[in-house]
Amino acid sequence: MIEDKSKNESKDKNKILISAKNLREAIKTAAEKLGCPERNIRYQIIQNPRYIFFGLWSQSAKIIAWKHDALNMHVAEALRAASDIDGHISTELINSELRLTVYAPIGRGIPVSFEKVITNLREYEPDELDEEKVRDLVNRADGKSETVGRISKSGGRDGTFSIDVSKDGMEAYLTLFPPGKGGRKIDLEDIIKGLVREGIVYGLKEDIIKWAISENRYNESILIAEGNSPVPGADGRLEFKFRKDLHIIKLKEDEKGRVDYKNLELIEMVKAGDILIERIPSELGEAGKNVYGKESLPLSGKDVELPQGENIKVEGNTMLAGIEGHVIWSTGKVTISPVYYVKGDVNYSTGNIDFNGTVCIDGLVEDSFSVKAGGSIIVKKSIGKCKISAGGNVTVLGGILGRQEAEIDIDGDLVALFIENAKLKVKGNLITSEMILHSNAIVGGEIFLNGVRAALVGGSVTAGRDITVRSIGGEGTSRTSVRAGVKYKYAVKQLELKEEMARIDSIIEKIDTAIKQVESNKETSSDYVNTMKQLITRKNQIQLHLKALREESRTLENEIDLNSAHASINVYELVMPGTKIEIGNTSMVISNNIKYVTFKKLGVKINVMPYEGKSIE
Repeated sequence: MIEDKSKNESKDKNKILISAKNLREAIKTAAEKLGCPERNIRYQIIQNPRYIFFGLWSQSAKIIAWKHDALNMHVAEALRAASDIDGHISTELINSELRLTVYAPIGRGIPVSFEKVITNLREYEPDELDEEKVRDLVNRADGKSETVGRISKSGGRDGTFSIDVSKDGMEAYLTLFPPGKGGRKIDLEDIIKGLVREGIVYGLKEDIIKWAISENRYNESILIAEGNSPVPGADGRLEFKFRKDLHIIKLKEDEKGRVDYKNLELIEMVKAGDILIERIPSELGEAGKNVYGKESLPLSGKDVELPQGENIKVEGNTMLAGIEGHVIWSTGKVTISPVYYVKGDVNYSTGNIDFNGTVCIDGLVEDSFSVKAGGSIIVKKSIGKCKISAGGNVTVLGGILGRQEAEIDIDGDLVALFIENAKLKVKGNLITSEMILHSNAIVGGEIFLNGVRAALVGGSVTAGRDITVRSIGGEGTSRTSVRAGVKYKYAVKQLELKEEMARIDSIIEKIDTAIKQVESNKETSSDYVNTMKQLITRKNQIQLHLKALREESRTLENEIDLNSAHASINVYELVMPGTKIEIGNTSMVISNNIKYVTFKKLGVKINVMPYEGKSIE
């Protein structure tokens, strides 16, 4: 078979080959070259990009792209729609002759029916009507006009009208038909009589009827009466007797700009039997009425369920505390969490704490101890190099002194005076009024440092949403990395992969060292061949595992690239040179001091613009 190249060239002449570092940039380039919006680009992937590390791509993305012609598509659609047209008729009265023309349908259109044509002709009230000729014209549908009846009375036929009512009886429509030459127009009295005859008595629009008559609005379906639909009653609702926003930390400052951590109002205590919620039942609505004047039953509003969680009692429409404890509103349920109080420090006198509720510690948490709570944790002094885990919020009034070993894992928000040398995983927001020093943090929500010394210095922080600080970086310190717009689950998975790949690299390094040692002593080794075989086999297995981890890491990078949230990094005062700024997978390193600035990702680049973040005191 010989290929017709001229046809293929004509077919593909509007297609172009694009090569770029990633798919998104390839689509953008194609749109620029083809002169159309990105949404009109259609493409075929020839080669997927491959990502290594730190913004380096080992293999570019290649696509064949072409412009999707929306205009031609709409034209074709219009032509297709026009290809299916129902059959129709035209009638005219010439002297006393009633003439009929029947047109055939087009495409899959529906032909006119004999009964519909006869009904239309009888509206002229002819003296004679040749129904057999009418049937013949309907069957032929050839577009030829012929006489099918005669009207001998003086003057033309009078105007007529029809009234149609919707199936639910809520709307009535009027259609006026014009009189013949010399015939009488329909007037308001005719319409009123017709409405009475049909039993339509409610919701009449007399002004509309008068307008249709005066303006000769013939052959239009016009709404002239409208009933009232039944109005649903008010839905049931809940009246909360406690603050639902206790999980939202509201920092208050004194006249000197210092945050008041002593009166955070994070815990609302209740006693057994205290009322938590009153349910207000739904109400009965208003009855409706159709155009015939018939009433319909009123509708009741929707009832609402009481959000009963653990340690809750319900009496009728009232929800009460079942025990004394701390009120928690979470995942649409109200629960009462028991509170465990530590009057002093967490140390050898208390041991580690594991409590399925809220923990309040009057003192500090000493080094090497752990506190685990199903609810929130309040520490009125400081936390040392220890492990903290909470299902709710954690507040540390005296700050965190991690000494490279503190590990904090929180499902809610973390509020602290400062954080130093700690590892943090926080699904909610992270708020401090002073520095975060040489710490590594993954935060699902927002990072907000609000205070005179609110700075990020050293370490790495990642946030799912915005990051707002007074300053970033410091002279003579290790690089500070600040990353926004990465979902919590992606950031955690990326850290796990990085740590596992580092562990595997370390194992491979040890195997290589062992291979060299065995190789250097092969002459004195009694089992050289078997030992080398075991080491090489093990190394190959480990390398295959490392290859799979790297592939998973590249896939994750692509996921982050496609799902990066719209986030910004806001610096109220100064960004120091050497700071690494990242939004999603896009990064830049600051080379000079920058002041009062916001970083945002636009397209495939990070833009530097005037400060747009929250006010910092």
